[in-house]
Amino acid sequence: AIWTYMAIDKDVSVSSWLTLKAPFTPDEIEQDMENVWSEWVRAVVIEPGTGNALAVGEREFLPDGVNLYRRAFTVVVHPLGGVVGTPWTSPGAAFAHDAVLSIGICGNEVVAGGWSRDVPINAEPQPIIFWPGTNQHRHLPQLGATQIHSIACDREGKIVSAGTRSSGSQDAQVFTVAGLFDPPTWYETGVAGDDGAGAVACDGRGFCGWAGYRSGNGKLYAV
Repeated sequence: AIWTYMAIDKDVSVSSWLTLKAPFTPDEIEQDMENVWSEWVRAVVIEPGTGNALAVGEREFLPDGVNLYRRAFTVVVHPLGGVVGTPWTSPGAAFAHDAVLSIGICGNEVVAGGWSRDVPINAEPQPIIFWPGTNQHRHLPQLGATQIHSIACDREGKIVSAGTRSSGSQDAQVFTVAGLFDPPTWYETGVAGDDGAGAVACDGRGFCGWAGYRSGNGKLYAV
């Protein structure tokens, strides 16, 4: 569900709310009349210029009416609670399963980060960047078993991603790409012991920072 809040001075109230459920479009084969399948909103950003909320997440989806997958989705929601346009569901271009965990504004574009994995239950997730509402994506298999937890853009328009690699010991992964095809530039690849990156943000001057955790003496410490 998505809630819209209105603040007048110190009074905050819920002005509208919207429940998302399948089918997202009338042509979906599985109409889910009994509301069996689940949807999860993972992140929301306000679109510049419109005031609409762009929500992203993952859903249980049967594209052929038989096989159940996790798929990333996006939906635009008006401040008064209605859906604007047509929600988008990932076609599974990299692997059959994928999801969006984060979203950010990059100039006039919206970018989202998450993971994608193959069908076998033991398949490890690999990082993926989406341009929501389109079928453009950036699959990054060279990062291995990594999920992108947060995404932002720096002053030069590069996409900065923060995530955690889970193969072996956990390692923070903070890196940038400029678009669909350039090689990644790493800012952080982890240290000895478990660590991870869960958030990243950039300011108007071009400075970026990430937050997460490191481990030591059997404990986790915020960084």
